[in-house]
Parts: sequence; structure tokens; C-alpha cells
Amino acid sequence: MVARLMLSLDQHQHPILTTVFFVLLILVSSSCGGDSDDKDYTDCNKPFDCGLLQQLSYPFWGGDRPEVCGHEGFELKCADGQHPILASDALEYRLSSLNQSSRLMTLRLERSQQYICPAQIQANSSSGRRDSHIFGYDLSLQSLNLLYNCTTSTSEVLSKSRISFCNGYNGSSFYGNDDIFGLLDVDQCSMRIRIPIAKSFDQLVGDRQDLEEVLGDGFNVSYEYDQGPSICEGCMASKGICGTNITHPDKQFMCLCPDQPYALVCQDSTHHSFAGFHLEEIEMNSSYPLNSCQDFVSAPIHTGEDIATSLNIADYSEVLKMGFRMSWTAHNCSACETIGGRCGFENGEFLCFGRDRRRLKSFDAGLGASFGTVVIMLVAFFFWYRRKKRQYESIFSRSMKSVPSSKAHMERRSSYNGVHLFSYEELEEATNNLPESLEMEAAGQYIMFVERFASPCVFSSGKLLDGREVAVKRLYDNNYKMLEQFLNEVDILTRLRHQNLVLLYGCTSRHSRELLVVYQYIANGTLADHLHGERAKPGSLPWFTRMNIAVETACALAYLHTSVIVHRDVKTSNILLDSNFCVKVADFGLSRIFPTDVTHVSTAPQGTPGYVDPEYHQCYQLTDKSDVYSFGVVLIELISSLPAVDISRHRHEINLSTMAINKIQNNSLNELVDPSLGFESDYAARKMISAVAGLSFQCLQRAKELRPSMEKVVEILKEIQSRDYNEERAEDKDSSSDGVGLLKSCPIPPYCHCDME
Repeated sequence: MVARLMLSLDQHQHPILTTVFFVLLILVSSSCGGDSDDKDYTDCNKPFDCGLLQQLSYPFWGGDRPEVCGHEGFELKCADGQHPILASDALEYRLSSLNQSSRLMTLRLERSQQYICPAQIQANSSSGRRDSHIFGYDLSLQSLNLLYNCTTSTSEVLSKSRISFCNGYNGSSFYGNDDIFGLLDVDQCSMRIRIPIAKSFDQLVGDRQDLEEVLGDGFNVSYEYDQGPSICEGCMASKGICGTNITHPDKQFMCLCPDQPYALVCQDSTHHSFAGFHLEEIEMNSSYPLNSCQDFVSAPIHTGEDIATSLNIADYSEVLKMGFRMSWTAHNCSACETIGGRCGFENGEFLCFGRDRRRLKSFDAGLGASFGTVVIMLVAFFFWYRRKKRQYESIFSRSMKSVPSSKAHMERRSSYNGVHLFSYEELEEATNNLPESLEMEAAGQYIMFVERFASPCVFSSGKLLDGREVAVKRLYDNNYKMLEQFLNEVDILTRLRHQNLVLLYGCTSRHSRELLVVYQYIANGTLADHLHGERAKPGSLPWFTRMNIAVETACALAYLHTSVIVHRDVKTSNILLDSNFCVKVADFGLSRIFPTDVTHVSTAPQGTPGYVDPEYHQCYQLTDKSDVYSFGVVLIELISSLPAVDISRHRHEINLSTMAINKIQNNSLNELVDPSLGFESDYAARKMISAVAGLSFQCLQRAKELRPSMEKVVEILKEIQSRDYNEERAEDKDSSSDGVGLLKSCPIPPYCHCDME
């Protein structure tokens, strides 16, 4: 039973406080095994060797290691002096290297030559990657499909695409990438095999020697054995060993303990055990035995950019101890308690009772004491405010130390260290007294936009005396963290100059009435507005425009990374579009200058839900690959026109990146693509969208080592954009759709190069 404690949280006073529900699983002290429980714990409580690989542990098993110690799909065949073999469906792979801490391994297809020209053909048989959901593939990997003994009509279709490499059967045999499935019914071939390869398919020329080389190459993959690390880590934190209940039909997870196995974590003889998990993680994985839990409790927790909320077993209790803020409606009882009374109700009326349960009529003493308390609190608040004000001025002065401090100096110099200095009066006049409303107020005003609803910054817009249209950002709340972000953005933008980054025009001096920063005004709104916001209209943002937006955004991020800067908040609402739909990446408040001599920076995760790198969120290690992950989400938004997070979607599809990965892995990309993009009818659009989806899949890999760099992303996107799809389409004369005509009729927006201005 799930009991939800519904509380009214004071989000107005504390904007970063949100309600996050999780599950405390109260486990039943029931046994999950038999007489061999202690033996299973003993057998599994030590690493094992398998051939040339040593010190292996869960989820791997095989050889002398019993299945109860491992996870389904990770059985190894061991032989002395050799690397172990990992089976996946009908295919076997040689496991040449393994890093269990990062969940990375190198595989090579075993007996690869036998798949080139098999001695026997089995009718309508197939091999493939039935267990491929446990693997995450590297950027250079793709599927190679081998088709044997195809009929004459099928051979005619395939011969226009790829060269046959085997003869001697009733028909011919061919190889091809996944495009083959769009050209013919593969059931017309007697046998088909699907194999991952580490070499680009376009590099294969068709001869047997080249194919043998490709199939014999090794390739890197990541692996996963649950929806998240908390289940196994929770077991280990309770002094248990991760294992599998092999007697259960679904091979459920089991925690092996010294006394006996338990469902999730070990227990002692006197207390029940608790485990904390995200509710969605539990519901998504059917292998977790929820029937062993006696009760469920949902509780709100405090969240913020400086607080870990992964809810692993090692930290969930600490998260609970942090408490949370809530508001309530009740009578003030302090005056009654001050005079020794007790608060209570009688017939629905609030009363103050004495020790003898008599009603106390006089509250004078209590009110006097309360008044004294208020005075003390006001005095304390005064000193606290003065201390914070000095801290505020210290931060401000330290960050703006290069800006002139006097009005006289302002008049002598209009800029300092490359930052143009505006007077407050000049900006007030340009923006019609700096209105805070988001509505258009006068003919000289332009549409304003605010990125965050509760942001302590306000954008106004207007026109300077020299005719430039500007957006003015104002800090209206003395929030010290936001002030540092505010000034950090100015500091970073003064270092950068790129045609796909929003341009900084200047700011006010530190002695101005208010801190104001002046940006280039971008009139066409954000990419989010055009994809799924107020400007979104079917067909208004064609694919070739979206492709150009992807290239320009990638160019801007690659430029940032070259300048050792990580953006940290890449999302469609931070990608501005001008009237020609050219990109201007904005909002550098969370950006971080990255030291050149380190691999990562340890810092609390920051960013926007739906875009944050899961490895950064879990490990607190920021790298430039965190921007790559966020950009992968942007690519999926360009393909689908869907927001990154939407709680109205099915609970398994609330997060767009999760939905996209599932669709791509299940070959259901057509279900993800925005129907207005012509995926089914436009040959060029279909090829480009498929290629971009493959790139986004690599960007969204959980392991950062498997993600490409932004420079590589730019290279791939440019190659996708520059290919001659008209020529490819003309060669495929048997295709039913007229993609050439659609391509010619679709205007391609001007292309912006990735050079610095």
C-alpha cells in the first residue's frame, strides 16, 4: 500500500524547494531460499577468474561461478589461457577486456569467418541482438546485416545497393546496413544475421577479405544490468552480495546475506530493513520483488543544486535528515505556552488551558514576553542584514573590480577592459523606464522573454540612441548565488566572440542604481517556442531549417569547448533564433571555465531537468561531455517537436531522452519523428533524420566515454547536411516515394559557418 503524505510546501519563499516522492521499502523477514543459503553467500562473496580475465564479480558468472552469483545475460564460457566468451542470442563474442567500475568492455565476434559463407543454410532462420538492450554501443558502431540464399527478385533489388559475396546457393547472398529493411522483405532470404561492426559501413567495398577484416575487429560497448545502480548498491551497503533468485520464473534480483538471502537488502534479527528508491525505477523494472515489501511510504524531500538526490541506499537517510519546508494554517500558540498554558480546542474554538484545565483569560504576560522576543529577533535580523550586505558588496566589488567606480570616471571613459559602460539613465530611456511586464507596451517596445518563471532577473527590451535593439537584463533580488551567476555571465561573454553566441553590448558600473547587463536583442524567440511553444505551428519549421539549427548550435558549443568553457545549461529555451532562423546560444549564468590540466571538475549538478547529464548528476563530475548529453536531447527535440520533460506523457516517456533511446533501440524511429517533417515521404529528410537520430543516440549514452566530442558532432552533422541525397535518390529508381521533388521544393535556409567573427 502506498501512503502519500500531502504537504503544502512553501515554494514561494524558497523557490528551489520541490516535492520529490520516493519509496521506502519495509522488507518482510521472510526467506527467499532454502538450505543452501549460507553456501550461496560464501560462494559469491569472492571474485572469480575466467580464463585471462581475473577478479570478476556480479553481474558476471560462469565456469565454477554458479548462476545465483550473477545476472541473466552475463554468463561467460571460461577456458584456461583464453579470453572468456559472452553469448548473446545465437552469436558469441570474445570478451577481450573489461572495466567493471565504468561498465565498459571490448568484444569481438567469435568465429566470424563462418558467417561469411556458411556451409549450411537453415530456412527462415535469423540471429541477432536479442540481448542488445544490455549494451550501449560506441559512436563508430552500426549493424551489418548478412542475407543468405535470397530469391531472384530480392537479389535484383539488393544488387543495386550492395555487391554479393557468396555464390553456390539457389540465390545470392548480400550484406547491407539497416537500410536493407526498407528495400525488401528479408523473409525472402533463407537466413539473415545481424552483427555490430566497428568499421564504417561505407568503407566496405564488397570483397570477402574486407568483410572478414570488419567482422574480426573488436568493438567497445557499455553494459547495464538494471535501471539504476541503487538496487545492487543498496544490497552491498547492507553487507550483502548481489545475486539472482534462479528458482523464480523471472530470475528476480536477490540479496545474498550471511544468514539467508533477502529480496533487496540484508536484515538483522531484531529490525526490519529500509531501502530508498525512486518510485519510477521500481515500477519500470519487473525483476524487483515488490511482493516482499510489507509497506510503501511516499515522502517529500528537500532538493536543490547543492544537494544530492540520487537516493542511493548510502545517502537516502541523509536526505531525510535534511528536512523540508512547509506552511500551515493554525493559531499562534506561543503566547499561551509562555504563561505556562497548553493550547487546545473546545467546540471548535481555540482555547488556552492551565495546569488544572481551567481556561486562562489573561495573556498580558505572554504578550509581553512575545513582544520581547520579537524585538530580539529584529535586532538579530538587523545585524544579519548588515553582514549579508557587506558580503553582497564584497562579491560585487570582486567581480566588477575592473569597472570604474565613479560617475566622473564614467564620463571620461565609456568602456573598460572591452566592456562598454552604460549609464542607468541611458538604458531607462531606451527601454521606457525598464518595465517589468512581459506585455508589449508602446510602439518603441519589442517583445520580451523571461527564461525562468521565478528567476530573480527580468528582461526588458528597447532601442538605444544609435538604433541598436537591445535586451536589458536586471537583477532585482539580492540573491548572492544569482548575483555570482549574473556576473559570471558577463565575465564569460567578454571572453567570447562567435556569430552563433548572443552578443554582449555592455553593462552599468558597480555604482549604478541597479546592476544591468545589455545584450543583443533577438526578435524571433527561442527554439523551444517554435518547436512546442507559443510560436509552434505545423510545417512552420521544416527539417532543413532544423538541420541548420542543429549545425549552428553544435558549432557554438564546439567553440565554447575550444575556449575551455562548459555551458552547463544547453536546452532549446536557451537557443535564440533571429529572423533568418540563425542560432544565438544564450544564458551563460551557469557556465564554467574549465581548467586545461584536469579531466573533470567536481561540483554540485546544475542545469535543467531533462537535459542534465545523468553521470554528472550521479557522480558530481562535470566535463565537456555533459554539454554533449544536453545537445543530444536538443537533437531529439528537433526530430520530435516534443518537450524534454512532459508529465502528461506515459510515465515511461515523461523524460524525452528515455523515450527516444527506447524508440531507436526498438527500430521505431518513425513513432518519434514529427509527422510534419515528411519522414515517410521525403527520401532526403528520412535519411538525414535517421542519421541525426543515430548521432543523438550516441550523445545520450550514460557513460561519457562513449559520447563523441562536440568537434566530432559538428563534423558528423556537416557530413549529414552536405551529402547529395538527390544523387542517392536518383540511383534508387525502384523507390516508391518522390523524395527528389520534395527536396527541390523545400527552401534551405542560409548556412552559417562555424568560424569566429
